[in-house]
Amino acid sequence: MSDPVVDIRHLSKSFRVFRSPFYRVLVVLGCPVPPSAYEEFRALRDIHLSVPAGQRLGIIGCNGAGKSTLLKIVAGMMQPTSGDIRVRGTVQALMDLGSLFHPDFTGRENVLAALGYRGVTGAEARRALDEIVDFSELDEVIDRPLSTYSSGMSARLAFSVATSIKPEVLIVDEVLGAGDAYFSGKCLRRMRHLTNE
Repeated sequence: MSDPVVDIRHLSKSFRVFRSPFYRVLVVLGCPVPPSAYEEFRALRDIHLSVPAGQRLGIIGCNGAGKSTLLKIVAGMMQPTSGDIRVRGTVQALMDLGSLFHPDFTGRENVLAALGYRGVTGAEARRALDEIVDFSELDEVIDRPLSTYSSGMSARLAFSVATSIKPEVLIVDEVLGAGDAYFSGKCLRRMRHLTNE
């Protein structure tokens, strides 16, 4: 059996909840603060997880259970407080649509910027753009500013960009809830196709 694409051992994540904004400012400035200035909030405690290549995994839990925190750590957006995590291959994360695109840019400009950020440029970017527009079915609005898009349209574009590069690890955190049932089904078919590859 091959090495897992995600391997997590003894992973924990804590956050400091400061009793006053004053203490937070001191920490940002690099000044020491007494332990009485904050409480430790443990979002994740001693997590063990291994995901083989080609597998799909759903993480289910109540609000505040730490699901998004765990996904952000896997995506490399956040570091654990303790424990080990190894992620093999490219990672695409669909976690917060607001952070992916700029509202004043058109859909086309946002796609090209997102592709460029991922190292896809020139003729390869133009080919990817055509495929993204086709999959998202947003050809009639692709040259409008993103601020005119509905949340479902933004979700379509974000998912289409994230899956156009064929990542080894694709993280989807609730963003498809903004889309309609038809497009959600289309996304699920694409994720199955990616995992089968």
